[in-house]
Amino acid sequence: MRRSLPALFALALLPPVCFGQTPVTEAECQALGVEIQESIDASDPSVLNGAVDLDALLERAMAGVEAPAKERSDFKAGLTSTFDFGKAICDTLQGNPGYSFLRTRKVDGTTRLLYRLITPEGGLNYHEHILTRSPEGKVRIIDTYIYLTAETLSQTFRRSWLPVAAEANRGAIDKLLGSESEYIKHVDEIVRMSELKQKGEDRAAMEVYAKLPASLKPEKSVQIIRLSCAMRIGGKDYEGAIEDFRKFHPKDPALDLILIDGHVMAGKHAEAVADIDRLDRNVGGDPYLDVLRASIWMEGKDLDKARDSAKRATEKDPESLQAWLVRLSIALSRKDHADTASFLSKIEEDFGIEWKDLTEVPEYADFVKSPEYEKWMEGRKGE
Repeated sequence: MRRSLPALFALALLPPVCFGQTPVTEAECQALGVEIQESIDASDPSVLNGAVDLDALLERAMAGVEAPAKERSDFKAGLTSTFDFGKAICDTLQGNPGYSFLRTRKVDGTTRLLYRLITPEGGLNYHEHILTRSPEGKVRIIDTYIYLTAETLSQTFRRSWLPVAAEANRGAIDKLLGSESEYIKHVDEIVRMSELKQKGEDRAAMEVYAKLPASLKPEKSVQIIRLSCAMRIGGKDYEGAIEDFRKFHPKDPALDLILIDGHVMAGKHAEAVADIDRLDRNVGGDPYLDVLRASIWMEGKDLDKARDSAKRATEKDPESLQAWLVRLSIALSRKDHADTASFLSKIEEDFGIEWKDLTEVPEYADFVKSPEYEKWMEGRKGE
């Protein structure tokens, strides 16, 4: 479930850029939101890439850190030459639809386009593209908050920029505030911690974390690494990491998404659904989350709750194939042959799915022995 975009696209929120232009309108937001989705669905990254004001994004990342003009120019040129956010999303989706525009929303005085990203493997993520109007009057994206990384694009770029600026201007470190100054001083330890996490050496990574100064530990990027390691370790390490993240970042909307996997892995299905409930409120509602609830209740063998969640999913979004497939799976598990036949027909007729010989599919063994199966087959012969 927890597959995210490349590390280049991790993120944290900075104040919005204001160009003194008229605010973007709801109609403009809706038009851009739909256009980006349709473009990504067609594996075309150009609309999203074209909407990003990369210069404004990089200015947010570099704000408040002095460095010579050449270093600033070289840093911008390097990132500009490699930045391809739209392609990263298209590559993740591998030609499958999965980037859904949910709504326009206001957060912390900014206007945002909210998208749900579902990977072919079932990974879930959300992106909030932060909008403004450029001096030329165009609606542009100046940053993106990504839920799985709990930060904005500008913050990842900033972490890359800080060592460059510090190397070029040693006095820059002294002017940085709190954790950023500590980050520069201990960047090697943080890189080491991340490398250990990637190798699966979670205990060793946690030992590095334990030796970091107290003023640096609340840094969100550090907490994300710690949380990933602690989730695999489990027990009190995981519980402590969750508690600290909530303490350090109590209003962050990303934690509940990050926690879902850990609770499912631990067999804590009710806790995982509680995570989803909070996430649902944070994103302002998403019908797909009922599909996720249903799947988790089904894994936990609570088929009644699974059925109710899946039913809500199809009521909220009757065009969701995933929701109907989950209802079908639950009906099979409940040995509800009437619903199984009904959902098979619904999926075949509305989504163009052609069913293979169900007598050869072990999961349908009970269904194919039922009168409902015979009736369903007779109905298909008449089509």
